[in-house]
Amino acid sequence: MKRLIPSSIIAVLIIVGCIIGHYIAEKECAAARKQLKECKEAFINGDYTTATEIAIEMKNNWEESEEKLAIFVNHSFLDQISENLAELPYYLNEQNHSYGLSKISGTEKILKHIEEHQSLVPESFY
Repeated sequence: MKRLIPSSIIAVLIIVGCIIGHYIAEKECAAARKQLKECKEAFINGDYTTATEIAIEMKNNWEESEEKLAIFVNHSFLDQISENLAELPYYLNEQNHSYGLSKISGTEKILKHIEEHQSLVPESFY
């Protein structure tokens, strides 16, 4: 009985941690995807200045989000997004469509993967 109470407390803490991690990942990735969509639309429509401004703002916002996500998400995913967002303003400003859209698409895929990976499934608790 003495071991049951501490192990139950630990199990509850792990479950709560997973739920908090899921919520934070979902919230931060949704915000990043929204900005990424706005950036992509501006870039496709030829508004390169606005697209570059959105990309710079997104990079700054991501730096704050990355600190929260670092506890719950694999760092290699976060590093890839950071690299893409660091390079994105340059390609948008240079009006380089292929590389700009490639960085946007790559970032979208990684964000989607993070959201799927952080889903609340039984495997998350092990």
